[in-house]
Parts: sequence; structure tokens; C-alpha cells
Amino acid sequence: MKLLLTVSAAFLCCSFVTKNARAEAPASSNGLALPTDTPTQVQTQAPTRGADSQTYFYAPFHRTKKSSISYPYKNYPEYLPHRHVKGMAFTKDGKYLNTGVRAYVDKDNKFKYGGQYDTFDISRFSEPVEVNETKFSHGFNYDNQFSPDGRFLFSINQDGQVRIDNVEDMKKPQHVSTLAWPDGQASCLTISQDGKFMVVGGRNKIFRVYDISNPLKPLEQSKTEVGSVLFNVALSPDQKWVAFVGNGFRLKVYDLSDLTAPKLMITDKYPEDDNGTWTVDLTISPDSRWLAVAGYTFQHSILFYNMESPENPTLLSGVKEIKRPVSFVDISRDGKLMAMGTLGEGSGVTIFDVVNPDQPLQVDFVKAYESVYGGAFSPVKDELIVDLGREELELYEYRHHPDRLIRPDFTSFNCTSFGDEMGDSQNSFPAYVVKSLPIAVAIGSWTFAAGAILGYAARKCSEGSGSVKF
Repeated sequence: MKLLLTVSAAFLCCSFVTKNARAEAPASSNGLALPTDTPTQVQTQAPTRGADSQTYFYAPFHRTKKSSISYPYKNYPEYLPHRHVKGMAFTKDGKYLNTGVRAYVDKDNKFKYGGQYDTFDISRFSEPVEVNETKFSHGFNYDNQFSPDGRFLFSINQDGQVRIDNVEDMKKPQHVSTLAWPDGQASCLTISQDGKFMVVGGRNKIFRVYDISNPLKPLEQSKTEVGSVLFNVALSPDQKWVAFVGNGFRLKVYDLSDLTAPKLMITDKYPEDDNGTWTVDLTISPDSRWLAVAGYTFQHSILFYNMESPENPTLLSGVKEIKRPVSFVDISRDGKLMAMGTLGEGSGVTIFDVVNPDQPLQVDFVKAYESVYGGAFSPVKDELIVDLGREELELYEYRHHPDRLIRPDFTSFNCTSFGDEMGDSQNSFPAYVVKSLPIAVAIGSWTFAAGAILGYAARKCSEGSGSVKF
């Protein structure tokens, strides 16, 4: 009887506390509410407090470093230390990664460029293996992409021409064709998801569309003058329009309903934009409804556009002002996360929850050793690869749970890792859980005390004392 009363009292007390904690838990959120003194200095909305004065936290994202890839530029020591990975291309199945390494030296105020393309087998993400390497000692490589079936690799070579290789045997690629680029250099390319056509932009202010149904014999379908140097290109997943970034403008969008005659829909150019304004990268959401543009010198170094009407894109207003140079942007395959790299002191890779792109929420920051130039999400897995400097790519697995709630009673406890100062932490104990420990201790102590008191009362009653004094 005494044991039953004691256990029942403890259970009722614990249930009461848990019920109240759950009843006061806030509604589902896509944001991360963390104290600002977490190791990665995540800066987001304040923690939510319930009527019971307890604090509830959301933990939607965590990453774990699985491995790294070194790319020492040993063949050309004269380029030290200026080298980084810019181009990253995955095969559609996510098994292989092709990287474009840029290197340069500033000598007598003249830049000399070099580069290499490397292919890695990343099917075992914790043990990547290099399978092929193509070096060149001059020129400047820009972009690379695999065909959707994974049989061909399209890249821009040292002469600014489009090189096509058969990579069915990834260890022994076979050169099959080169597309010349008269009067200038090609700078960027993108391939349609059905693999039937390719759009290539150039530094000579033009872009071309090619029929690549037969990659052995690409056919030029159109040539379009754009009036500006083009740095990067992205094709909408629905294949209806193509967008460019470049020198002196923020965004150009062309209608591709007729591949033989692309039609300019919009040029987003503000009065303060000039030839010193560079937009260098862009990424389009999987549903084609919005895109992000990254650049170097305009007031907002990252801009989000609503593309539901691509002929009239509108800026989304919820993006916070970022004045420092942004080097790359990429959106995860499910469209819920975006990675952004920055340059200069304090640079790194910022991860945003973009379920609502008008109100992106920062969920993680990976501090770089040096400036960040490249990064990309896997097209098939929850994996992210970034260049944080020191001639290494870092490979991360991640989990994204926008509605994961951490309650004071630990009913949804999950030990997540937000990375240490250099982004290498693996499954570290989160600061917000540590801050909640006093709450848990108080709850446990109160429950134990209540159970002991009621147990004492039950014992006195069973002894027939007739009255109990507290």
C-alpha cells in the first residue's frame, strides 16, 4: 500500500509537469531558437517562453563531418598560396564529384591563372577516392557539369572552350568533342534536366544554346547578344527560362519557349550598378518559384527573387542586409535549405532554413580557415561539401528537422551538433540543453520530494495514528 501510494504520487506529479510543459509548447516553427552564445554564434529569434516560465527551443538542423578531400597544387608551386575550388558538379546519382580548382599568382600586377579538374568517387562518403585528374598550367577554368545520364562531362577548358568527355569509365575519360568559342571565352554552362539542350554564356557578352541530344555532335541552335559579361547561369527546373548573373547588372532572365530565339524578359539593373558591380552566382529553387543571387560589391550581397512570374521577378523583402562579398549560393534538393559562402575576415558557410524564402532563418554557421569560394549540396542525399580553405574540401552529413522541439522535460531530447569554432564538432553536447539542466533538476527534485512526503503520510496512516502533522 505504501509503495503504491508513493509511486502513484510520483507518477501524478511527473505527469502534471509533463502535461503542462507540452500544453504550453509553442506551435510548430521552421526557425531555430538558440542562445547567441552557442559555439557557432547562431543569431536567430529569441527562445519562446511558455506560461510556466520554462524555455522551449527548436533544433531543426545538425551536421556531422564525415571526411575531407585534399587538393594540394603540387605541380605548380608558383601559384602558392592562391588556389581554391570553385566548380563542383555531382553526377545525378550523387556517386561522383567533379571539382574545378582555380589557382592564380599576382606578379608585377598581372594575374597568371592555372587550374585543374579532379573527379572523386564519393559513394562512400567517409572515404572519398580520387579517380581522375586533369591539369593545365595556364588559362582559367570556370564551370563543369555532368549530363543527366552521367555518361558525359561538360567543362570549360583553359582556352575558354567547352570540352566534352565520355566518362562512362570514370578513371579513363575519353575526349569526344570541343565546342569553339570565337572572339572570346566561354565562362558558364548549364544542362537541361532532360539532357536535350545546353546553355553556355561567355565573357564576350553572348550566350549560345546547343542541342546535345547527341553529345558527340552538338548543334548550335541560337546565339544571343546580351551586352554584358556573363559570369554564371542557371536553368529553371521546369526548363522554361534561364537566368544569368554578371558584370554591371544583378539579374537577366530569358524566355526559352523557343530555343532558336531566346527572348529577354527582364534585366534587373539599378542606377548605382556599374561595371564594378559583380553578381557571381545564383541558384534556383526546385519548384522554380524563387532564386537567390550572390555578388561582391552591391549593398545587398545576396538577393532573393520571387520568380512565379519570371517576366517580372520581384525582390523578397525578408532577407537581412549582407554587405560583405558572397561567393556562392546553393539550395538543397528538397528546397528547404540554402548554403551561402562569404569572403574575407570572419568568412564561412551560413546555412539557412528557406521553407519560407521571404523569411530565411539562419540555422548554422561553419567558420572557414580562409575565404570560402565553393560549396554544394548533394542532389540525392543529405550531404554538403564546402571549401573552407587550407586546400581541403570538407564533407558533411546533415539532418534537417524543422519541427524538432526540445522541451525542458527532455521528452524530445536529441543531442545535436552545431559545430565548434572551426566547424569540426561531431555530436557535441548542445549549449541549449546544458542551459536546460537546472530546469530538469528542479523538476526531478520537486517530484522526489512530493513522493517522499506522500509516502510518509501513507505510512503514518497505516500505523493508525489517526492524524498526520506536516
